[in-house]
Amino acid sequence: MNLQALVHAVNQDPELTRRGKYYSIRFRLEMDGCHILFQVEDGKLTSVSENADDPVVFSLTGSREAWQKFLQTEPPPGYHDIAAMLDRGYLLLHGDPMPWHGKSSPPAGWQGMEYRLTTEDYLQFVLSFINALEIRNPVVMGCSIGGRVVLHLALRTPDRLRAVIGLQSGLHAGQDENTIESLDFLHRYDIHGGEASAGAVSGLIAPQSPSVHRWETLWHYSSSGPGVFRGDLYYYFIDGDLRNQKLALDQSVCPVYLLSGEYDYSAPPEGAQEIAQRTGCHFEVMKGLGHFPMSENPDGFKEYLVPILTDILRKGSQLTL
Repeated sequence: MNLQALVHAVNQDPELTRRGKYYSIRFRLEMDGCHILFQVEDGKLTSVSENADDPVVFSLTGSREAWQKFLQTEPPPGYHDIAAMLDRGYLLLHGDPMPWHGKSSPPAGWQGMEYRLTTEDYLQFVLSFINALEIRNPVVMGCSIGGRVVLHLALRTPDRLRAVIGLQSGLHAGQDENTIESLDFLHRYDIHGGEASAGAVSGLIAPQSPSVHRWETLWHYSSSGPGVFRGDLYYYFIDGDLRNQKLALDQSVCPVYLLSGEYDYSAPPEGAQEIAQRTGCHFEVMKGLGHFPMSENPDGFKEYLVPILTDILRKGSQLTL
């Protein structure tokens, strides 16, 4: 791929530069072991570099063959547009768009704020990401607090989603009545917040999970920003409580799939099973997995995920999208 020719072609396209003139972002394209970093400033492609590890907002991953078809002068059907390639499974989109998390910075003035994730904030993060990339009928998968927010999404905006997949979903977590003060141990001057966060979740990982994946998962918890885990748990334990809401989950509009690791005592399988019994959605217990199936044991998790994705694709082929 001639990267400089690509930069020239993009910046000389009046339609692209007009539509993107208010858009600045860093993203990555990945293929067959290599990746290309793109920097966009006010709609202009300002730099392209190979195998750079700078933080990005999102990545698009596909095979070299898929990208080559996309770059053809007359691409074949299904390869003519990024959204079409995502829709047909030729590309995967993954991102880190949520402020305070991963490599996404907190908002300016964070030092004077108390971070608390609310249901409305969480929904806005997800929907803004979908809107910004103009993704049509996405499948949204979330784990832990993400396993809760996909339920909120299916309740609020079912017509905008092809399906949701909830990992470790439940209507509620913790005590019958939770308070933010009960989480203060995660953000104190005399306690290492990162190590406390990792310690709080370490028992949720199944004992069978490979050691390298266990410790990678715990590393990410131990390296979170000050008070971020405490603020996330505000949503998980308090604001995102669904016990008093009607579960009007229409499976014909937005199918819901729930997968629960058998070793998870924070969001035990019984919680997701209750949702399935009340709504008729798909539910399955994942043997030998815990609270973080995708990170603690990716190979084991794949055995449960692939059949669901196959079912979603099968059902999607029967729809007029």
